Amino acid sequence: MNFRTEITPAPLPFEIDLNKGALFLGSCFSDYMSEKLHQTLWNINGNPAGTLFNPASIANLVRLSLSPSDEARRNTLEQTLFFHDNLWRSYFFPTEFTALSENDCLDKCLTALSSLRHSLENAGILFLTFGTASVFELSNPPKLIVTNCHKLPADRFSRRLMSPEEIFSLWKEIAEEIYALNPSLKIVFTVSPVRHVRDGYHLNTLSKSTLHLAVGMLCDALEHAAYFPAYELIIDDLRDYRFFGSDLVHPTEMAVEYLREKLLSACFTSDQRKILEQGEKLWHRLNHRPLHPDSPQALQFKQQTSTLVATFLSSNPGFRL
Repeated sequence: MNFRTEITPAPLPFEIDLNKGALFLGSCFSDYMSEKLHQTLWNINGNPAGTLFNPASIANLVRLSLSPSDEARRNTLEQTLFFHDNLWRSYFFPTEFTALSENDCLDKCLTALSSLRHSLENAGILFLTFGTASVFELSNPPKLIVTNCHKLPADRFSRRLMSPEEIFSLWKEIAEEIYALNPSLKIVFTVSPVRHVRDGYHLNTLSKSTLHLAVGMLCDALEHAAYFPAYELIIDDLRDYRFFGSDLVHPTEMAVEYLREKLLSACFTSDQRKILEQGEKLWHRLNHRPLHPDSPQALQFKQQTSTLVATFLSSNPGFRL
């Protein structure tokens, strides 16, 4: 007798190159998985521009990072900056990119875009997570879709739900621009299992359904693109509030670990998983804190760890400390 609908994700239709890094962009799933996989020593860049929830905001920053020059990026960014509550902010970036001066805010944003571009150019895989199809748009020109409202008055924005066709058209074009920069890049789409209950349950359902439709269209249309069912694994497989935190929305550590196991099983070969497991063991050794760090045993452990790490990194160029 079965008491739950356990899901076994299908293997990816392509192989991930561990000798290249990975880029995670988007909603909370990207934060969870990039943090987990970072512990394998694989070269992971997780949300260099902060946590991003809607497809348009992610596209804004990806497209901006693909601008032909630093000057072009700077000129566009300057148009998104504003001063509010004694801080400089950008409509394109989350609150952690605020600063006391305009130049500092601009520099923070430009540094993130440079990191994003470097990963798009060199990574072997992009994990892209959409969290919501609901967007906030400035009411007055230039009518930008914003990443964060920064607690500005509500009358400065209008809210709408993107359509599946709008998301598809936007991201098909963006993906083709990314492929032009990095032809060997693979893309794995996911839909965040975190529900936006503040929007109301019905709007959340409409939003997630919109994202699923758009992602399905993108996977059909794009080369080297696939879907990983993070949403289904939490909502349909685990399907129990004991796997959610006290807010009843975000997954617990146990649920995140379950997602990681399913991701490793679906996205990597058995030989690749052994390499990742080896890297994780070394990560734990590196983070071991001995009770007596100056003892002969602790010094020997430290030396052995350095040797093991050096050997591992020399054999696996896609990994780093």
